[in-house]
Amino acid sequence: MRNVRSRLILVAVGLGVLGTIGGGWQFGRTASPTKLAAVATLPVSADRVVRFEIPGAEEANEVVERFDEGAPRSALVAELSANDAAQFAALCQLRLLAADTELDLSHREWATLAAAVAHAQAVRLNYEAEIAHVVAVAPGRHRVEVPAYAEAGEELRRQFTAELHAGLGEAVAGEVLAKLGRQLEGSFAGFGVSNQTLEVAGDPARAPGDVTIERTARYGNSADDDGRVLTRREMLFPLAEDPTGESWTVLLARVGKAD
Repeated sequence: MRNVRSRLILVAVGLGVLGTIGGGWQFGRTASPTKLAAVATLPVSADRVVRFEIPGAEEANEVVERFDEGAPRSALVAELSANDAAQFAALCQLRLLAADTELDLSHREWATLAAAVAHAQAVRLNYEAEIAHVVAVAPGRHRVEVPAYAEAGEELRRQFTAELHAGLGEAVAGEVLAKLGRQLEGSFAGFGVSNQTLEVAGDPARAPGDVTIERTARYGNSADDDGRVLTRREMLFPLAEDPTGESWTVLLARVGKAD
């Protein structure tokens, strides 16, 4: 039987779950921890059901709890609430990030970590959307500049770390940060320590499934603390990676109004 990593990679591919990114220029906007606190209180919808079509779902039975009865076995469909869907996407990303580490967590601990990451990423992306500067550069193409927000980013990091310690306990949280800290820092693009540029292609209103975002971030990794500046470039697929619409909706709405 194939191992858990293979199953998770299969599920992640089925969902189209990729990573995050960052890069950009300062436009004079200041990022306030007070505003960050307000964004952190944004509710997560729980009244929507998200459907995932998963190829080779026999391999994913240990990950997804419920499938539609009668669906073809080659493309079973999982129905998850909005909260569960966001955490499921975060779990897929986390297991891929941790694939080359020796991090060994229980199912409950992975779920707790995924919930903390999903919440922090939603707060981060909604905050970035509020402070971003959007410019239409060509038909169907927009450039989004997100200024650095080191002070607010440090507060987000503090909240995220506190949530890990509260949910996992001191020992397990310390192990997670020691073994996965560098990867987590990258997934959060350094928690706002540098400017970011996002190149958005597609029409969020008419064809949201075709929208792609290319992001580049340059930041120092506090998990390494060796003074190096890292560059992170990734391609994002918002509809696949954010099926609940909790993370990318605000930014894509701003893109739609920029024309």
